[in-house]
Amino acid sequence: MEQISLHPCLKHHTLINDLCSPLQSLGVTFFGYTALDSLGKAFCLGSKADYAEQYLKREHVKKDILVRPRDNKKKYDYDFWDYQTLDRAQEELYNMAADFDQSHTLSITQHFNSLSHSFHFSGHKSDDGLNQRLLEKMDCLHLFIDLFKEKLNAISELKEIYQHATTVDPSTIVDNRPTELIKVNPLQKKRKKALNFKANTYLTERERDCLWWLALGKSAQIISEINQVSRKTVERNIASIKEKLGCYTLFQMGIFLAENKLSYFLPKVEMH
Repeated sequence: MEQISLHPCLKHHTLINDLCSPLQSLGVTFFGYTALDSLGKAFCLGSKADYAEQYLKREHVKKDILVRPRDNKKKYDYDFWDYQTLDRAQEELYNMAADFDQSHTLSITQHFNSLSHSFHFSGHKSDDGLNQRLLEKMDCLHLFIDLFKEKLNAISELKEIYQHATTVDPSTIVDNRPTELIKVNPLQKKRKKALNFKANTYLTERERDCLWWLALGKSAQIISEINQVSRKTVERNIASIKEKLGCYTLFQMGIFLAENKLSYFLPKVEMH
C-alpha cells in the first residue's frame, strides 16, 4: 500500500474542508466522494482527515457504494443508509463512521465520464432529523454537487485523487442499486424510520446553471452567449425557476435564496 499521508484527503484536508464548509448550514458535518471506473478502480475523497486516514488504512472504499458506470448521466440514485439493507462489509463501514460521530448518510450517485460518482452527506449520530432536512433541501445538495464537480475538474490538488486508485473485487460491483421501500407515514411510532415526502419540484441541471450565472450578476443575454443557447431559452429557464421558488421578481428570488440557504451554494460576486 502506498504512503497514506500522500493522499489528497490528508495532504490537502484544509482545502477540502473549506470547499465543504457551506454544508454545515444544513447540519452536514462530513462530505465524502467515491468514484468507480469501468476497470474496477475506485477513488475517494473525504472532508475529515482523521476519518479519512482510517478509511484509507482499512481500504473501506471497497465496501462503499460500488455501481458499475453506465451511460445515463441524467439519472441520479439516492441511498438513505439508515433505510438500506447493508451487507456485513457495509455495516463495518457504517459502524466505523459512527465511531467518528458520522451517521444518517445520504449518498447520491451519478454516472458521467465513464465513471460512477457517489456523493455522501453525513451528520451527527444524534441528528435524527437530518434525512428529512436533506430531502427538503435537495436543491442545495445538487448545487453543492455541481460546485464540487467543477472544483474537482479545475483544482489540481483535488484531481490528485485519480492517482490513488484501489482495485475492487469485481464480485462486489453491482449494475444497479437495489430499491428499498421507505416508510413515509408521519404518524408512525418510530419517527426515525419515517420520511415525509412532499410534492416538491426541484430545479433541473439547466436551471441550476442559470441560477449560478444570475448569482454572478449576468443578464439573460450574457447567459445565452455563455451557454450558446437562445435568449428565449434562458428566459424560459428563469421563468421556471421563479415559478418553482414562488417568486415574481429577481429581488424576491434573492431573498428566497438567502432565507432557504440556497445562497450558501452559489458563487458570490467579487467586489473590486
